[in-house]
Amino acid sequence: VDVKPSNILIDREGRVKLCDFGISGQLVDSIAKSCEAGCKPYMAPERIHPDQTANGYDIRSDVWSFGITMIELATGEFPYPKWDSVFQLLTYVLKNDPPSVPECLPRPTATTEAVVLDDPVLKPGNWEFSSEFRDFVNQCLRRDFHERPKYQALKSHPFFRRALSDPVNVSQYFTAVLSKVPPNARLEDLVDMNDW
Repeated sequence: VDVKPSNILIDREGRVKLCDFGISGQLVDSIAKSCEAGCKPYMAPERIHPDQTANGYDIRSDVWSFGITMIELATGEFPYPKWDSVFQLLTYVLKNDPPSVPECLPRPTATTEAVVLDDPVLKPGNWEFSSEFRDFVNQCLRRDFHERPKYQALKSHPFFRRALSDPVNVSQYFTAVLSKVPPNARLEDLVDMNDW
């Protein structure tokens, strides 16, 4: 499974599932008509430039994709600057420091704000990210994949351990969010597609 936001599904009961629509072929009327458009921006440096890794790559490439996904889900924005071509983005990934989670968001994006508009806990001013979360993502985005932890090691990280001891009721949260969405609403009606 390619780890990226579009491959994360949540049903009405709040159950989270990973999927991979890329294996099903080209989608009709889709913005991203191929796996290349959706997958490459989440690729780890060692997959973009495999010559740098004599022995190939392993699951830690997916850990990189997970880190990019975590930033995008937390901030509501793709963590790299806009690009004119996929080649331009891949060059940027290879030549620049990995992205990181900011200490806080100055304001929610239009996309994020549409989802949490009435939530008093998530109102503007409460958009700080814990140092544990920032470190967790930074571990996922170590440029040298030999230094990047595998999933088993990430499970012992303080952020992950705290999340296990203080679970979020995804079903309750998701039901509350869905209650704000009109029954026949389309994504384009709810969010500013320019944020994507």
